[in-house]
Amino acid sequence: MTNTAFQSTENVLTFAQLETLQQQLKALKFPEPRQKSFLELIDLHRLESVSSKILSHFLDSQADHGLGNLPLLALMQAAGIQSRRKPATQQVHVELECKLKTNGRKGRLDLVLELTDQLIVIENKIYHIPNNPFDLYIKFCQTKRFKDIEKQTYILMGLHQPNPMPEGFVFVSHYEFGKLLRELINQHDGEQPNSHRYSAFLMDYLEGIDSMNPKKFTAQHQHVIEFVQDHLEELNQLQAQQKILSDYTKTQLVQAIGQLPE
Repeated sequence: MTNTAFQSTENVLTFAQLETLQQQLKALKFPEPRQKSFLELIDLHRLESVSSKILSHFLDSQADHGLGNLPLLALMQAAGIQSRRKPATQQVHVELECKLKTNGRKGRLDLVLELTDQLIVIENKIYHIPNNPFDLYIKFCQTKRFKDIEKQTYILMGLHQPNPMPEGFVFVSHYEFGKLLRELINQHDGEQPNSHRYSAFLMDYLEGIDSMNPKKFTAQHQHVIEFVQDHLEELNQLQAQQKILSDYTKTQLVQAIGQLPE
């Protein structure tokens, strides 16, 4: 049997097209496989409770993590918060219960940062729908527990901004926070990302968060996507040839088996 079967289809690339495509394929660089963070391996990177605990430690400028107020600065930059002094936390509250006796409503504040000159309240979200009593949070802080702190900022921290946003809250993306924090750490004189034992864990946490960012995947594979888009017709022709080759090989194999002695 001859190989005329390969020439019987219209979906045949010329040798010039094949050579050009071969050169472009050789020049194409595929992203290196990303190593999963430890939190991904144990499937904890998607849990809000884990995220809030980690954030409460690193956003505390007084905590023993070796990064000072850099995480706090990254959060404030992402939220557009200004400070008259060097930002520093006086106290950090996690899962703070809030309730109003007048109507019996109650809830829990994920994170509350008491700074030297202001208050930052964070509702932390990963995948859950933001259906919290946001108005209660604001009223509780402004009229009860923290009524003496004049400047108060309420942040909804999540992977994607909801529509509509809860009134009185500003949105901060986990991805943007991580990006700004990495930049601040790299810019900080004498500070390296792994200079402290907890810093490595922070980077692992940020990697786990980034793994849920579809835009990061698109950016890493953009040149591959563009190549496929630019050569879609040629790739379809190659796929058609692959089918022809498979059928031809199968036919040859069946014929060879049929000629074997019984």
